[in-house]
Amino acid sequence: MEIGKEGSFGSPFERTFVGLIAIAAGLALIYLAVQGPLVRGVITFKTAAVIGPGNAGLMILQLLKMGGVAKVVMAGTRDFRLEMARRFGADEAVNIRREDLTKKIAGWFPFGVDAVFESSGTTGGLQSAFDIIKSNGSVVVFSIITERMKEFDPSFLYLKEPIIYGSKGAGGAFPEAIRLLEEKKLQILPMITHRFPLVETAKAFKVFSDKVADALRIVIDVRP
Repeated sequence: MEIGKEGSFGSPFERTFVGLIAIAAGLALIYLAVQGPLVRGVITFKTAAVIGPGNAGLMILQLLKMGGVAKVVMAGTRDFRLEMARRFGADEAVNIRREDLTKKIAGWFPFGVDAVFESSGTTGGLQSAFDIIKSNGSVVVFSIITERMKEFDPSFLYLKEPIIYGSKGAGGAFPEAIRLLEEKKLQILPMITHRFPLVETAKAFKVFSDKVADALRIVIDVRP
């Protein structure tokens, strides 16, 4: 890794970690492969949209429904993941390659949704979040967006007065995340669609790079 670079294949560096989180003996380590977006918060809104039905987006969806959000819309580009979102509790699912998300949201929620969670990692997803949020709503940018927006109209800040949150790290929520995993309140294992032994690492990366239609979380088992 290298500080300032995304991913795990940069130059090595040393870092001292000062905290460890204990997990129950009965919690399979495979659950920890997909625990990233488990964060704390008090949910006070009733409608929400999640943009990007990847690992993070699907977990955010489950947490929103667990927190009592009445209507959650999932938006994405892969039917396999959108169907999984429906199974996980999404009230509506929109494939943005075939449908206009802004128009669909306006049909269901004329004033927009209370909260939008951007987890696609794209500037298009971020712009969609700005388009569908209601006045005084909240936009949570959970993903890492590395590209620059080619066009940006800041007038929505005046017109809608949204609250925009960034998201980095766990914010001390790891114990709560581990508890949710231990209590099996979240559907985790269905998100692990592919498993490979260490000797098939190249095959695992090919599944990832080829964006195989039914791939979500790919796990390489390094155990002997």
